[in-house]
Amino acid sequence: VLRNIKALTNLKAKLNSDLEVTFKYLLHPLNAETILIAAKTARSIGVNTFHLRPVCTDNLYGLNREPIDYTDCLDIIDKQIEQALKLETETFKFYGVRHKFKKDFSRKVAFKKCLATPLMSTFGADGNVHLCFDLRGKPDWILCSHYPDPTEVLKVWGGERHKRMIAGIDPSKCPRCTFGSYNEIIEKVIVEDRMYKNFP
Repeated sequence: VLRNIKALTNLKAKLNSDLEVTFKYLLHPLNAETILIAAKTARSIGVNTFHLRPVCTDNLYGLNREPIDYTDCLDIIDKQIEQALKLETETFKFYGVRHKFKKDFSRKVAFKKCLATPLMSTFGADGNVHLCFDLRGKPDWILCSHYPDPTEVLKVWGGERHKRMIAGIDPSKCPRCTFGSYNEIIEKVIVEDRMYKNFP
């Protein structure tokens, strides 16, 4: 895999392409001590960005089916990330996704209702339009099919069924929320008007 990534970055350089190559690192307590090594490796093979995020604790478990617990390695993770950030250059950036999770990497839900799904659509390789990126593969959350006619989405988008599906989302039961930040902004700025947009 590393040789193939290196071949890609070499080709990118040869073609003087502005393509960005990203190294994705799925964090688990078993690989918490190798973040820095992985980041050094990624930089040495010429990738532009290193993205680190924890495995989803909602659907993955430890060896004995117990929920994944990062408690014992949080300090190690913080130190590894701190050191990896020092590797950044003009051509290499390190991103540790923390804003979507609580300090212990458990799922963070800081909003009451999901209102962000109408901001984007998820056209899956399976030919379906999924209501939400994080609910892909769940039959109850398929809005319509986009294959062979992608304009099918125009017939259902914003319709009553679409609205009912959105209203039926229970954020406390979602696996995670890729667009949680959008939901927080919509709730705080538009629904609750905390920026006083409608100031009398």
